[in-house]
Amino acid sequence: MTRIRQIRRGVLPAAVVVALLAVPSTAAAANLTLTAPGSINHNTSYRLMASGQVGKRAYVIVVYQHRSCSKNYAANQAANAKNASGGAIIYKKVGPGTYDAESVKLKGGVKGSVQYCGYLYGARQDLGSKPLARASHKVNFT
Repeated sequence: MTRIRQIRRGVLPAAVVVALLAVPSTAAAANLTLTAPGSINHNTSYRLMASGQVGKRAYVIVVYQHRSCSKNYAANQAANAKNASGGAIIYKKVGPGTYDAESVKLKGGVKGSVQYCGYLYGARQDLGSKPLARASHKVNFT
């Protein structure tokens, strides 16, 4: 075997290992984005959309409330149980890849604001654990 072939055989496996380490994990590839207007007249209709990407089967859950979002869905529900001023508006199964989970048409409320909290959980993941991704979006009603 020539010296060049010996070098190529040593370099190629090292390059493969480096390439495999550069591939992001399934959890790192998961993301969630909530899209809605930042401020709107309280009598006007608007759309809220949840979208993103995930590497495995998962569920998107979006709730509305009048306080800040908790770190996971179970904690958020426990905090909302104390005051009945919120609820779930999107609960949908999504597959691997890019998704547009749902587009919901809503009507503005009383003057003030509402906070939307989105959580992305794996199909077999506990809702009290850390989600694959989470997002929040605040809408002010004028």
